[in-house]
Amino acid sequence: GVLYVPLQAVATEGDLTFVYKRDGRRIVRQQIVTGAMNDDQIVVVHGLDEGDEVLLTPPADITALELTRLPANLVPRKDSTAAAGAKAAATKR
Repeated sequence: GVLYVPLQAVATEGDLTFVYKRDGRRIVRQQIVTGAMNDDQIVVVHGLDEGDEVLLTPPADITALELTRLPANLVPRKDSTAAAGAKAAATKR
């Protein structure tokens, strides 16, 4: 099946896309790769498993959170042209 999360659960920092995921008693920044989206939800292609809990808002102590990165082969490479095009397309809505 397809995994998806609410758009408000997804954060970006530079070219890094992540969610705040509960990992036992702690919260981690989990890198994700996203796919299609609609007005409310976004598909998570890599980085989460079914049943993982994500926060809808960042926790208070975000600077102290560990970042869990995905293996490089799972993260699509972005060139500057594609990123600029995606930004322009997103602002045309």
